[in-house]
Amino acid sequence: MTGEELRFPEKVFDVRKRLISVDAPDGSGKSSFVEALADKLRAVTGEKVRIIQPGKINDSDVDLLASLEQEQELTRRRNSVWMATMARNYSSVIRPVLDNGEWVIEDSSEVRALAMSLLVDGGVPGKATESAFRWLKSGRLTAGLLPNTRINLVTSPQECVERVTQREGRPSNLGQMEKLFSAYRDAWEIIRTFQTTTEERFIDVRLEKQIKENLYDYLGGVIKTRVLGLILR
Repeated sequence: MTGEELRFPEKVFDVRKRLISVDAPDGSGKSSFVEALADKLRAVTGEKVRIIQPGKINDSDVDLLASLEQEQELTRRRNSVWMATMARNYSSVIRPVLDNGEWVIEDSSEVRALAMSLLVDGGVPGKATESAFRWLKSGRLTAGLLPNTRINLVTSPQECVERVTQREGRPSNLGQMEKLFSAYRDAWEIIRTFQTTTEERFIDVRLEKQIKENLYDYLGGVIKTRVLGLILR
């Protein structure tokens, strides 16, 4: 066994039924979806449901991508902080909450850590991606845990640009968003390769571009018909 394998042995992950992750690029409607999912899960189960951002920092995906074009080293440090925060939250917050029998919905997971690392490396796996991959595959990044259900919100770069532009009140860059989407696609492929105690569920959810009804009611309907049954199965 090599020194690398001794330091970062491949982990067989503990897949927790009550751990759910929701991932998608900035502007996808992820935060609204997570809130609606938590409310619906509480209503159906009568149990405690917590929303946690494992790597909570103040920078959005778009902010990090914009800074990358200006100062790569600064962005690399920000991404390192994000992953360090994630490792701490998995061990000191998420695991204890799950052990207490509560549900946890992650608003962005290790999928984002890998996507951001790929962006730091210019879209081709390099030092940042390899570092993130080592820490993840060894279980150190997530305290040996992985979600039982992973939800991917399916949208397009153009739709996300429109939403971010509306939210921020300033134009968003389509070229940057396309890079972000490419990094997320590659990150999803990497995540699917890990060894787990039980099989993870991967759910793709497509949200309508134009929602004519109340957003909360619309999301509740989507969650009820496409997601809840799989989570509770």
